[in-house]
Amino acid sequence: LDLQSACPLRAFCDARLGTRPLEPPSRGIDPRLRGILLHRVLELASADAATATAQAFAELMPAGDAAWDRLLEAERRRVQELLDAFLALEADRPPFRTVAVEQRIEIELAGRSLVGRMDREDRLESGGRLLIDYKTGRRPISGWFRERLGDCQLPLYAQHGDGDIAGVAVVTLGEERIAYRAAGAGTGELP
Repeated sequence: LDLQSACPLRAFCDARLGTRPLEPPSRGIDPRLRGILLHRVLELASADAATATAQAFAELMPAGDAAWDRLLEAERRRVQELLDAFLALEADRPPFRTVAVEQRIEIELAGRSLVGRMDREDRLESGGRLLIDYKTGRRPISGWFRERLGDCQLPLYAQHGDGDIAGVAVVTLGEERIAYRAAGAGTGELP
């Protein structure tokens, strides 16, 4: 939907024809794999942070030669530090309970079935639910407030929820910092 909103021709080519740009070569761990890895660590984070990180790396990052293994160890330390910082911020939030992680969502829209995956849903003690999407790159929410909606994922989930949505939030887990970008009545107490 985001792509359709931005450029119908490219949406047709990508969604219907299956075209994909060639991925540029990267040094180290591929950014897409890094995002998948971080999502898995956060999915497992109900256990302690070190266990979640170790399990995700064991599942997704196969061992290799000595240079690859050194790179993996540096990435594991980076992810562990990021997760520790994120969990510290989460501990400072007003009381909440996580009720769903990596939840499959199916939405009927204009006679079409759309399937998505919501990263996390929290039940707020103050009332309502907070829908959360994790991103590893900077992701502004300004597209939510334009005449032509951009970045449709969370607004779509909220619109098709059961009505007790208190807010939506994008949590950017980046190299320099962790940032919450949110909208809704239940988001005023986020860090």
